[in-house]
This record gives sequence, C-alpha cells and structure tokens, in this order.
Amino acid sequence: MRHYNGAPSVRLWPIGTDRLIGVSEGRFQVAGYQNLPRPFRATLDDQQEIYADFVVCPFTLDEPGVMRLVCVDSAMNIVTKPVA
Repeated sequence: MRHYNGAPSVRLWPIGTDRLIGVSEGRFQVAGYQNLPRPFRATLDDQQEIYADFVVCPFTLDEPGVMRLVCVDSAMNIVTKPVA
C-alpha cells in the first residue's frame, strides 16, 4: 500500500503483478464507515509504504486496463518500510 499523486491517492500493488488497486475515497463512501482503517491513514504518507496481507472488499468489477476500486477490511503481517 502506498500513497500516490492522483485519485485514488491510496493504492495497493498485488506483489508479483503489474496491477494497481485503488482504495475508494469518495465514489463508494458510506456514512460512518472508513474505506481505509484509521491506523493505515495515520501511518501512510509520501515517505512510507505498507506491506501486508490485505483483505479487501471490491466495489467494481475486475476489468483489464481499469483500476479496480476497493475498501480495505483488514490486514495481517503488517510491515512498514521507507519508500525507495
């Protein structure tokens, strides 16, 4: 998970692929629910990236050439590293 310039600004890179998955910031907002849990928002910035086994909930279909929008439900095996 890393912070990017543009929308959506938080994206996941499934290791071993060339695909990016976007965490929805507005299109699929639900009152009282965060699409990205607060601990990740607090940790993530332009200088840090997060590696983990994420559990995501898809909002859009998986289409070639289109960034899929998701929310992050949970994560395990979390490691934070400086952006290279």
